[in-house]
Amino acid sequence: QKLLGLDIVSQYHGKESALEAQQTAVKMVLQGDMSQTEAVPEFSLASVEFPAKLFYIVSASGLCKSSSEARKKIAGGAVRLDDDRISDQNLTFDSPAELDGKVLRVGKKNFVRLVKN
Repeated sequence: QKLLGLDIVSQYHGKESALEAQQTAVKMVLQGDMSQTEAVPEFSLASVEFPAKLFYIVSASGLCKSSSEARKKIAGGAVRLDDDRISDQNLTFDSPAELDGKVLRVGKKNFVRLVKN
């Protein structure tokens, strides 16, 4: 299969890099393999005031447009933290250290790695 954008990536970074990026994306999205976390965009928790509810973090990270949308996604089972499905809309974290390095995912294709700073 040819993924959209492969030609663009190869134009700027070479064909080998484009194919490697494609394989990583396939592993992450289609196979659920989040071990390739170096390719995941990062979201700094420095701007989040703790203790913080997960729905707020999902919204602040840009994975959802609003806190209410984030609550709906959590209730619908679309939110995962390091591949663990989260269903508690009121889940609260006391410090960024609890989330540092974890991958937050909404749906199959939207994800960020949470970092403390």
